[in-house]
Amino acid sequence: MSKLEHPYLKLIDILLSNPQEQETNIINANPQLINQEFISCLMSVGENLRRAGKIASAERLIKLTPQPSDAKNTLSF
Repeated sequence: MSKLEHPYLKLIDILLSNPQEQETNIINANPQLINQEFISCLMSVGENLRRAGKIASAERLIKLTPQPSDAKNTLSF
């Protein structure tokens, strides 16, 4: 694990530990962590959760990632 992944994993844990309604506030409070590496980590954790049968959590994370139709390719909150 690179040293950058730890803050990303902590942020992902915070996102999953709080109500969905708080996602925007949490993301906006951590702009220094919102980058392509975070998005890759988000997808990876989401896929791991899906494989572990935690579908709701997996889908929640995956929905936070930019979709191919997103022009900016960044989280937009």
